[in-house]
Amino acid sequence: MNIIEKKNAMKAFYYLMAVDGEVSGIELDKFDEIGREIDNEFFDDYKESIVKECRTQIATASGADDYYDVIQEGLDEALLRNVEKQNQGITVRLLVWNMLAIAISNDDYSEVERRIINHVVRTMSMDKSVFLEMEQLIKTASSVEKESAWIKASGKTYAEVRPIVEELEKRQKVIIESAKALIEDEIELDEPYVDDSNSGIFVNVTSKIGEKISPIATDVGTKTKKVFGKATAKIGEKVAPITSGIGTKADNLLGSLKNHKKDGNSTTDSKKL
Repeated sequence: MNIIEKKNAMKAFYYLMAVDGEVSGIELDKFDEIGREIDNEFFDDYKESIVKECRTQIATASGADDYYDVIQEGLDEALLRNVEKQNQGITVRLLVWNMLAIAISNDDYSEVERRIINHVVRTMSMDKSVFLEMEQLIKTASSVEKESAWIKASGKTYAEVRPIVEELEKRQKVIIESAKALIEDEIELDEPYVDDSNSGIFVNVTSKIGEKISPIATDVGTKTKKVFGKATAKIGEKVAPITSGIGTKADNLLGSLKNHKKDGNSTTDSKKL
């Protein structure tokens, strides 16, 4: 199992933010949140040096023609520096989940961002079907959160919205637990997922990641299949179907898999590279 050293994982996140040509304030906020979750003790000490190193690499691009290639080169160099102990880094699946979280944090999951994440999945030998499942989970959870925010702002009375919001929160929780199960499974087993049917249902147990994630014992595929069945349905007759839009919650699994939602006054100005 590959363990990505914490500093190098943060480099990977920065390269992802920069791959579309700009790093937004929202993305930087998410970058900081992830860094402090992964390495709360030391992140602030080395953050500036990591950003400087990444920008130096990016500056070697001669123009748009080789910009992506330069980003990918820097990313590959970071990801090839693995460590042996789990407490020194994070797993590939946790890395990919956090990359997805950053990519959707500003509601703009672009093709070039998906391309670079797919590159990580491929070069780090992560099961592509697990990535696709993660991708759908985080999109669905974000859509549920957007639906919840819409309901709360709809002007309906508390008595009217309470049961709907509670149902949305339950579904959000199931989605997050399914994502946790996918990530934790990488630690439990050395071999890749085994598909026990043609429907993409995976059967494996899970264990905790370090001390920050409680164990989940579940049939990952079955639970996730149920999530999709629920999360895309109507909530009674009161809520419109959940769309495929990308929201801002379910965004920060990290070690603790907490959701960190920014208010409307968060820094949103883009910073050109």
